[in-house]
Amino acid sequence: MMPNKEKGVLFIELLLKDKPRYLRDNLLVLKKHLSSFEPDIVGQTVDFCLERNVYNANRFVEIAQYYKLEKAQESKITAPQVQPKKENATFDIEPKHSQIAIYETIL
Repeated sequence: MMPNKEKGVLFIELLLKDKPRYLRDNLLVLKKHLSSFEPDIVGQTVDFCLERNVYNANRFVEIAQYYKLEKAQESKITAPQVQPKKENATFDIEPKHSQIAIYETIL
């Protein structure tokens, strides 16, 4: 179920080594949730867990959900379309003019 078999086996061996009593529970959690993630997210999560010594299936799922959400947000964000400014362009904008009478009353 993991894209990189060697890293997947290593992760499961470390799950067993860390908490052998809960290996079955951890494997059931992985089996239940791994199919809901894309292979690249699973691979990224395995790498994260191995680098930071996270050997818990529930944390694995939380991290994978974070990566999935992050990926979804990245796909929604697009760069704004900006038109280049033309040289010597004229704009039909006039600045506001102040009335001098207002300033004379202040003095």
